[in-house]
Amino acid sequence: MNRLDFATITMSPAIDTTLEIEAFPTDNAVIKAGSEVYSVGGKGLNSAHWLSKRGASVLTTGLLGKENAADFEAFMHENNLVDEFIRVPGYSRVNVMFVSPSGMFKVNRSGFPDLMPEQYSIQAIIDSCKKANTCIMAGSLPKAMPEDVYAQIIEALHSVGSAAVLDASGKAFAAGLEAMPDVIKPNRQECAEYLGKSINSEHDVFAALEALGKKAKLVILSDSSNGCWFFDAAGSGEIKFMAAPEVEVVDTTGAGDALLAEFSYRYFGLASGERKLTEELMAHAVAAGSATCTLPGARAPSAAFVDNLAKNLMLKKEQ
Repeated sequence: MNRLDFATITMSPAIDTTLEIEAFPTDNAVIKAGSEVYSVGGKGLNSAHWLSKRGASVLTTGLLGKENAADFEAFMHENNLVDEFIRVPGYSRVNVMFVSPSGMFKVNRSGFPDLMPEQYSIQAIIDSCKKANTCIMAGSLPKAMPEDVYAQIIEALHSVGSAAVLDASGKAFAAGLEAMPDVIKPNRQECAEYLGKSINSEHDVFAALEALGKKAKLVILSDSSNGCWFFDAAGSGEIKFMAAPEVEVVDTTGAGDALLAEFSYRYFGLASGERKLTEELMAHAVAAGSATCTLPGARAPSAAFVDNLAKNLMLKKEQ
């Protein structure tokens, strides 16, 4: 059986809702909402969507609430995603992003708070992931799941020669690192939480990257609107930075997922045929994240827009 290019795992999928409001709320305020945008997602599904747009074959798995599965099923069908989600009782969560002229904030609900261990199978998820050359594990775990789920999956992937990409936080991230994933993508806050120290200066960033480089072959440290740091720990040993392009930010939902998907698409051979950390690769990854910020919800920008942003970043670096 031919393997698929990618599998993505989403244990806490979501319908992301973006609401426009006139201003940030104050105590006892009643805020009138403007336009609303709904998008099916969750970190792994967001990455799967982008990978499919780039032409990759993608399997999606994780947990999906039976009560509102139809929206997710339609999304996966429309985007040519292989659906191997485990259906569990209840609803997949609905998150809300509030956007106003003075800024934005997001409310993320917990995924499947009433889930019971007997209602899902980790082995079934592992068996699905083994069908792909590369697996992206992204997002939070329901409280019913053991903290080392991602570690279990990484070990299983490595046993069949598949690459493991981890984008998580907290205890799930810490446990996953013990299984030595191929690529990780924490942000500053997640790094600081894992290392138990603040990351403020460039010296702090370098120290954090070097510490994480002992746990993963390649580290991507996202630095919000500034851009991204990349550490090729198992390769050249170089630490590189790619500044983000200036774009009009509408909604940051899914930006990191698009960045990781574009990076994975190019790094794991579908665009270049070799695993090398190049300036072009970094520019495209950062451009994908920035381009996603220009759209409401977790909508995927056009590949042409991303390619143009990346081209401009490359030209700027050469100047």
